[in-house]
Amino acid sequence: MVVKIRARIGWWEEDERRAVAVASALEPCNREAPRGMKIHTYNVGRKVITEIEMRGRPETLAATIDDLLACALVVQRVLKI
Repeated sequence: MVVKIRARIGWWEEDERRAVAVASALEPCNREAPRGMKIHTYNVGRKVITEIEMRGRPETLAATIDDLLACALVVQRVLKI
């Protein structure tokens, strides 16, 4: 089933510097989004926000969110080194 879907995911980082770093690190991944999908990641203060807009299957959105969160976790781990 193909549907139009919008999602917004947000989480807080320890400080604004980390939020900027995480959002910046995720932005290149957003440019590689599947056809028909728009992804934008940015920060507002300590909060990192990703907005996704797509026309497709809900399963595709779920997989994209899973990939996004996995990438965010890697960035967070690198920042702790």
